[in-house]
Formats: sequence, structure tokens, C-alpha cells
Amino acid sequence: MQTTPLSPGAVRYNPQTNAFEALVTIQTLTGTHRYPCSFEGSLKMPLTTAAHKLTQQAKRLHAAKAGLRAHTSALDLTGTVQSCGQCGTAPAPRLA
Repeated sequence: MQTTPLSPGAVRYNPQTNAFEALVTIQTLTGTHRYPCSFEGSLKMPLTTAAHKLTQQAKRLHAAKAGLRAHTSALDLTGTVQSCGQCGTAPAPRLA
């Protein structure tokens, strides 16, 4: 499992909810998983700290197989879509 580094520019602060938000990407052998993450925090918090906390939240969601996520299946060397054993998604049919 590899987490795409979350740049401070990808982190947003929502003043209505007093929360930091980001879409965090995790790469696995089965494909790409994206998790919308957020947590309440002070606007004075450094963006690098917020990025770290959002990444940790995505890792916890991925390990627990919980929460809202988007999943894109990986292709094997033959170009065949692999099913994901972690989230139970089946490969999409190939278009001719």
C-alpha cells in the first residue's frame, strides 16, 4: 500500500464546519482507492499537520474497509482488469 503524498495545496478549510478536508489517494496492487476525509481543527493549524492527519484518517478507513471511497481497478500485464479482493468489486466487462 502506498499513499500519494498530500500536498498542502490539496487541503481545504471549510469555515462552515471548522474542518480541514481533502481527497486522499491510496495505491494498492488491486488499484487506486480515494477517500474523502475531514476533521475539525483550528484555522491556525499548519497545512502540513492537517495533511498528515487527513492521510492517517484515510489509512485507517482503508484498513477497516469502511467509509465512502472510490476504487479504480488495476490492470495486470495482459491488460485484464483485476478484481479487488479487499473491497469486493468485480472487474468491469471489457469493451470490444
